[in-house]
Amino acid sequence: MIKMRSHGTTLIEIVIAIAIGLAAIVPISIMFSQSSRQVTKSQNFSFAASLARRISQHTAQMPFSEISNVPLPGAPIGGNKTDRYFGEFLNTGTSKSQIKFLDETDMPGLSGFLKKYNFKYSVSVSSVTFSSDDTVKSVAIYIMWKEGAKDFIYQSHVFISS
Repeated sequence: MIKMRSHGTTLIEIVIAIAIGLAAIVPISIMFSQSSRQVTKSQNFSFAASLARRISQHTAQMPFSEISNVPLPGAPIGGNKTDRYFGEFLNTGTSKSQIKFLDETDMPGLSGFLKKYNFKYSVSVSSVTFSSDDTVKSVAIYIMWKEGAKDFIYQSHVFISS
């Protein structure tokens, strides 16, 4: 009769324990990876929505005749003080001496974020005339960005009457 040892572990027991551990760890690591990507998408969509809202609010305050197209592939956001829709970020104070155009040296984090995801915008304007003194401009605002190799777009609409 063969006597079995009762102390210690065999190689097969160790291999089975490692396999069970990996079976539990791999799905958890995949879940964290997917969660991180979803957070990035959500952050960028939220940012795009606020950019579109900023452009629509600016458009509503512009002179009616100056509301015009910004054709695709779009213009970069920030970095151009003469951009009629989205120049540099403007820091307004209570007096004219406190007004300052903020550039990437003032906000390196935001500037890096805009460059990392290559945020751009485009504006498509269509005019509808109901009578000689009643015209409405339909303004479609597109915010585009890249995440890795994928292109994303957020669209908003605003109607401006004359």
